[in-house]
Amino acid sequence: MNFKPVQKYLDHYAEPESSELDCPSNSKFERCLVIPAFAESPNFILRLIKAWPEDEQLLVILVINRPEPCSEPYLEQASTCLEQAQHLLSRVEAVSKHLSWRKAVDCSIQFLLVDRCSAHPIPKDQGVGLARKIGCDIALQLHATGQLNSQWVHTTDADAHLPANYFTPKLQDCSAGVYSHRYLKTDPELYQVTQIYDLRNRAYRQQLDVAGSSYGFNPTGSLLALNFSSYAQVRGFPKRAGGEDFYILNKMQKNQGVSEICSDPVELECRLSDRVPFGTGPAVSKLIASTQPEKEEIFYHPKCFEVFAKGLTLLKCTHPAEWFRTKEIPEEFKEALKNLNCESAITHLAPLYEKDELEAARKFQRYQYHLDLWFDAFLSLKTIHFLRDNYFSSISHEEWLKIQSD
Repeated sequence: MNFKPVQKYLDHYAEPESSELDCPSNSKFERCLVIPAFAESPNFILRLIKAWPEDEQLLVILVINRPEPCSEPYLEQASTCLEQAQHLLSRVEAVSKHLSWRKAVDCSIQFLLVDRCSAHPIPKDQGVGLARKIGCDIALQLHATGQLNSQWVHTTDADAHLPANYFTPKLQDCSAGVYSHRYLKTDPELYQVTQIYDLRNRAYRQQLDVAGSSYGFNPTGSLLALNFSSYAQVRGFPKRAGGEDFYILNKMQKNQGVSEICSDPVELECRLSDRVPFGTGPAVSKLIASTQPEKEEIFYHPKCFEVFAKGLTLLKCTHPAEWFRTKEIPEEFKEALKNLNCESAITHLAPLYEKDELEAARKFQRYQYHLDLWFDAFLSLKTIHFLRDNYFSSISHEEWLKIQSD
């Protein structure tokens, strides 16, 4: 492991909680799981206790948080969440400021409870991103001091039901791993709309893969395992109220890549939510309010990806100076490129494209590498949105299924 970027990160970019640790004596851990929790039921803590009751080498960092400002109903739910967590994890082993090391009765798991709910709420615009960053920064500090003997930190959400082999896969040669998921069958109507929205997300990921993009990952549920060295190099989770998993995976792909983790799927609860500004919870809430969710136009039209795939393929083998002159690149894609304000990228990439000179293969490989760094997950999404908004309108689940069957 490269300790230089880790120490630099801890010195300059880590959250204060990482330097406020007062660990119980002889604390040594082999696995670490970070879970941010805002106004949650304590059931997720009970699931962890039941799943690994004798795992004394597992550390679970719970970041119990709430935003500021916070509406009165959520303020009450968040306070109740904190109180219930403290009650369940009643064996207090050490306390430092708003951090407390705890255990449940008859359970060997060590819990570190971070209270960003009572005296130190989280700024609303930093939301779950900051909460997740706090937990992972603490884990990084424990790793740097030799108390966490793992190159990886796992993070997920409170609605995730983790499989027994969750910690079993051996991760290597990548910056981040993403677990697969499926939804638990509960209320039929809620399950139906959740499946529709999940299919929409899966279709986006799969079609990016088919188009030849390196950024076809699906961060649903924030089911991530992050390499500590890479985490430090990309400066941790962004402090955002939502989408923090998408943005850190975008950076991780540019570092040492993102891989799928081979394990049983993590099971997610179907639920409505408005605790984050966007994502599955709010989207499902809108769908279930519809009398005909299968007719709601939430799917990208496949033609968006047809144009995207052709455009991306031609970018990889076309001199940047010719992007807007060649007739081979679709006009819709050229307009999308203009929307990206790509002049500086063209200036940077053009000298790397030298197919006819000596050492052409090596230089061309460099060109494609730097093109991939520039045309990342964010710009890919922005391009698809431009094509949707200007050329190929969104379609419904019903229409999408019909196109797939034709």
